[in-house]
Amino acid sequence: MKNIDSKRMFLDNKESVKDFLSFSGDKQLNFLSFWVNSKNRKIYTKKKILKRDWSYRELLIPKDRLKIAQKHILKHVLWFWTKKEVLDNVCWFMPWKSIYNNALFHVWKKILIKIDIKNFFPSISQDRVYLMFKRVFNYNHEVSSYLSWLCTYKNQLPQGAPTSPAISNIVASSLDKRIINYIWKIDSRISYSRYADDLTIWLNDLSNVKVNYLIQKFFSIIEEEWFAVNYNKVKQINSWNCMRITWLTINSDKVSIWRKKYKYVRALIFNIKHNGRIKEKNRYIKKNSIGNISIEKFKNIVNGHINYINMINPILGKKLKEDLSNK
Repeated sequence: MKNIDSKRMFLDNKESVKDFLSFSGDKQLNFLSFWVNSKNRKIYTKKKILKRDWSYRELLIPKDRLKIAQKHILKHVLWFWTKKEVLDNVCWFMPWKSIYNNALFHVWKKILIKIDIKNFFPSISQDRVYLMFKRVFNYNHEVSSYLSWLCTYKNQLPQGAPTSPAISNIVASSLDKRIINYIWKIDSRISYSRYADDLTIWLNDLSNVKVNYLIQKFFSIIEEEWFAVNYNKVKQINSWNCMRITWLTINSDKVSIWRKKYKYVRALIFNIKHNGRIKEKNRYIKKNSIGNISIEKFKNIVNGHINYINMINPILGKKLKEDLSNK
């Protein structure tokens, strides 16, 4: 077996997988891998979170023992490949990168093309995860089977599992490389980045005919890589319009926080100061149609919004922190 990294975990049979994950016996390994996929066992908890368009995203959160196993696979198998091979243009699930890095790729560009991959996680099947472990990590059939069963649910990559972001990056790395190789042949000034299922391409002046041709070519590459395009979310924006990706506004020479995002957080802090945390927490729950959350959880949500702004603009972030502490 050829190791892609000297520190990568060596696994060659069922017993090594069982020892690697500290399973007590065959029954536990079989239950958490094959049986959970074939017999519809309830080993994942469903959770809904609100999206920017006010629709809901359903997360599948693995229960404790499976989550521990997945975190172990992430740390000792997937993570080494991710650090070594995932392209700089991929800014999602990289602790040293952020949405700010994703936006920086595209400063000084005049035309923005935004493409969304439809059902990104569900479109990555157990077979594709199996082939990833077999071809990328050079594991044999038995090991690849068990690892792919442990990382999928109902023949899909579950959004919410610790291993899913890294696996999706590895599976989509072929897509990233093909798009980059293609645009470099056309014009080295074209920039590309991917943040999860959001693909962003920025160009300088090109005729509409050429831009439309490029978009169709990108569609073809995406579909050839066994993903589907969400045509309802495809956008082309020119520099005289407001260019915005991942809650950030991109001007000709800088990246700034979206004004609407800043106003929302400022209003949230204002309401907390005047109405109290409990009343504002209940209002937040009702507005976002989510289940009951604790005061501590609500504090974390508010601080998360502030930290997001602080990451992009420390001056605004500091001001919001001071406003909240002076309530």
